[in-house]
Amino acid sequence: MPSGIERVAQGKKQLDAAKVCCLTLSEARRQALPLEKSTLTIDDTQQAFDFGAGKAFFVLYELPVFERTYSVSISSVPGGPLADMALFVPLVALYDSSFQRTRFFDEKTLRNC
Repeated sequence: MPSGIERVAQGKKQLDAAKVCCLTLSEARRQALPLEKSTLTIDDTQQAFDFGAGKAFFVLYELPVFERTYSVSISSVPGGPLADMALFVPLVALYDSSFQRTRFFDEKTLRNC
């Protein structure tokens, strides 16, 4: 099992080697938001994009048309041995239909549940 430091180094190497998927998010591959609990790995199997602060692997979910209130839960599971774990902390951005960012959540604004 790779250590946390090794996992981070491997992820950085994969990201450095990745080509960006597109010039704008409107050209990115999208998928419907899963309606049931699902597992997703953010790594070199996902598309990469330069969001302005550097390149990142990402998934672009298309949210359902608003009919009633709903919530989305995102969690991360630590990887590596107990003495040297790595934890992926996602950045979450919401965009309108014109791909203008409307909300942003980072490690300080995501809620711990």
